[in-house]
Amino acid sequence: MIMAKGCPYEAATLMLQGGSGLRYMKESIMAKIEKEPEVEKITPILMSAVFDPNKGERGGIAGYFGIDAKSFAELKPFLKFKQGGWFTDPNAYEVVMGFEAAELETREVGDLILMPEKNVQLKVSASWNGRAPRTTGRSSSPSRRSRRCSTPPRTSPPSASN
Repeated sequence: MIMAKGCPYEAATLMLQGGSGLRYMKESIMAKIEKEPEVEKITPILMSAVFDPNKGERGGIAGYFGIDAKSFAELKPFLKFKQGGWFTDPNAYEVVMGFEAAELETREVGDLILMPEKNVQLKVSASWNGRAPRTTGRSSSPSRRSRRCSTPPRTSPPSASN
């Protein structure tokens, strides 16, 4: 695992308490790592943690992972969808929900969810099956879209009428 300079434990603690301060790695670093002879495959993952006032009695942290569908699928071929499929576009306002997250929130393909704190609507494109280890409670969206969720979007996200 390669991370931006700094302590990953401190970063995780900050994020779990609703803080920010994480820095992103330049894409050129990923390209450099890919060229290393010891590296067979690589996939970028960008974690976003947002406070969700609707989780539990006093709210909680919701984790969103920005992923590149092609390279993520190559590294995790054992992951299977319960319903739906990958994002329609790398810039799509879409999300693949973990099995437990989809069950808990009673979400299905085509439903819209709100990314709290960012006030961004995402359309559910798929959900993982219940045997997908370590993906059951999280949601994944296209990495390009995840990077832009902290800034106003250039194009409008899907509305409730779509």
